[in-house]
Amino acid sequence: ERWMRDRIEASEGDPEARAERLNDVIAHLEKILTAPVLIFIFVDASSYPELVAYEGALAAENLMLAARALGYGTSFQTTMFPEDAVRDHFNVSKRFRFICAVPVGLPVEWPPTPPKKQLRELVRYERM
Repeated sequence: ERWMRDRIEASEGDPEARAERLNDVIAHLEKILTAPVLIFIFVDASSYPELVAYEGALAAENLMLAARALGYGTSFQTTMFPEDAVRDHFNVSKRFRFICAVPVGLPVEWPPTPPKKQLRELVRYERM
């Protein structure tokens, strides 16, 4: 919270708008932190440093799909957890790159399922 507060207060713009954004961010962060489990995903950046972000994101996705299949809610959180602060908190070597935090818990309610899109909305046919 302190990092987000400092970041927003140092940003440019209308003080009223910054205060409103800060309130929104803190409310969002409080929801995240109510999860009984927070999983922080790091990847070893010493080999294939240009590809590890993809591997970490795929690992997070698989974790989130498995959690959902078991009835748990999750989310992919990056901006609420600055990499340097997370690394320092957990005493993680710079060799590892922080990908995201995944809160896991039972949601108060599930969001409504959006309507299924028609195939014509997703596919584009072109000719040369």
